[in-house]
Amino acid sequence: MEQQNLSATNERILFMDNVRYLMVLLVVVLHICCAYSILTQWWPVNDKNAAPFSIILLILDVILMPTLFFISGYFALCSIQSKSTVGFIKRKIFRLGVPWIIGVIMIHPITVLAYCMSRNYPINLWDTFINSSKKILQFYTGIINNSIHFNQTHLWYISLLLFFLIVFAVLYKLKIKLIQNNESVILKKSASSKKILLSFIFAAICTAVLSIILYINFVQFMGKEPWLLIASFIQFQPTRIAIYVVCFILGIFAFHNHWFIDGKVPLHPAVWSILSAILFICLIITAKANVQSGFNNSTIIYAYIFFRVFAIFSTILALLSLSGRYWQSASKINLSLAQNSYIIYLIHLPIVFAFQLILLKFDISLYLKFFIGSAGSIAASYLISEFTFRRYPKASTMVLIVLFAIGICLI
Repeated sequence: MEQQNLSATNERILFMDNVRYLMVLLVVVLHICCAYSILTQWWPVNDKNAAPFSIILLILDVILMPTLFFISGYFALCSIQSKSTVGFIKRKIFRLGVPWIIGVIMIHPITVLAYCMSRNYPINLWDTFINSSKKILQFYTGIINNSIHFNQTHLWYISLLLFFLIVFAVLYKLKIKLIQNNESVILKKSASSKKILLSFIFAAICTAVLSIILYINFVQFMGKEPWLLIASFIQFQPTRIAIYVVCFILGIFAFHNHWFIDGKVPLHPAVWSILSAILFICLIITAKANVQSGFNNSTIIYAYIFFRVFAIFSTILALLSLSGRYWQSASKINLSLAQNSYIIYLIHLPIVFAFQLILLKFDISLYLKFFIGSAGSIAASYLISEFTFRRYPKASTMVLIVLFAIGICLI
C-alpha cells in the first residue's frame, strides 16, 4: 500500500494509485459503519444498529483488503526491479515495520479505552498499557478470543503485507540466481484478453476451493470467522488467507505480464459492474440464508464462499476497468490523496473512535451519524497526514509518542 514515486515505469498506471487511495478511504467508512451494524456489536463503540449498515459492511468487507493486496502485489514487482533485494527489504521494514511497531504498542490501549468509554466501564489506561505490552512480549500464538484481547486491529494488514513482501523478495532473489536473469532479454507482449480472463477464473476457482477447506477447519461455531495471531507479529483470519495470498500473487503476475499498464481490461466496464452487482445480491441472499439455517447447511455455506470469492475478482476487474478508462487522472487532489493514503490508513482508527464516541452522545439519525463520522474521519485523517506526518515525519512521530505517554499517565 506504500505510495510509489511517479516515474517513467508507473506514470501510465496512475489509475492504480487512485483505486488504492479509494480503497483506503472506504476502509475508514467501513470502520465508521461498524458502530451501526448488527454484525459488529463487538466493535469498541457500539451505537444503535440498523440493517442497511450490515449490507454496507458486508460489501466493503468483501472487496477492500483483497483489492489492496492485489494492488500491493502489482507494485511490488515494479518496486523491486529498481532496487537490490536487500535494499528492497530494508526499505519495506523501515516504511512498514517501524510504523507498525509504534502503532501496535499504541493502538490496543486506545481500543480498550474506546470500548470502556462507550459502555461506561471504569478503566486504568496505565494498567491496560502495561498488560498490553506484556501480552505483546509473550509472543502469543493462537485464536483471539474477544475484542479486548490483544490484537493489532487494522494494523494486521501492515504486518501481513510486510511478511508477503519479504517472502516475495527472497523468492525473487532465488529466481534471479537460478534463471540468471536470462528472461530480461525477452521482449514481453501484453497478454490476450482470453489469457487474462482465464487467469482470473483459474485464480477464483483455486481460491474458492482453498477457502472452503479453511472454512471447514477453522469455523467451529456459529458464523464466527476467527482471527489468528502468530507470535504477536502476524494476524489474519485463516478463512480469508487464501484470498489475500492469491490476490497478492495475481497482482505480481499481472505486472510481470504487463496487464493493465495501458489501462485496458477485457470486456466493457458495464459487464464487470453488472456481474459484480449480481454476485453481491447472491452473496447477501446466501449470507441471510446462512443466518436463518444457523450456519449448519453446508450447501449454503459453500455457495456463500463461492459468491464471495467470485465477487472479489469480478469487483477487482470492475474497478480496474472503470478507473483505467475514466480515472487516468493526475490531478492535484488525486496525487495528494494517493500520497497520503498510507498514513491515512495508519492513523485513522483513533480518529474514527473519537467521532463515534462524540456522536454516541447525540440522539440523531444513524444515517446522519454515519455521514458525519465518515466525512469527518476522512477529512481529519487527511489533514493530519498532509500537514504533519507527511511534511514532518520525525517530529510528528515524536509529538504523537509524547501525547500518548501523557494520556497514559493522566487517564
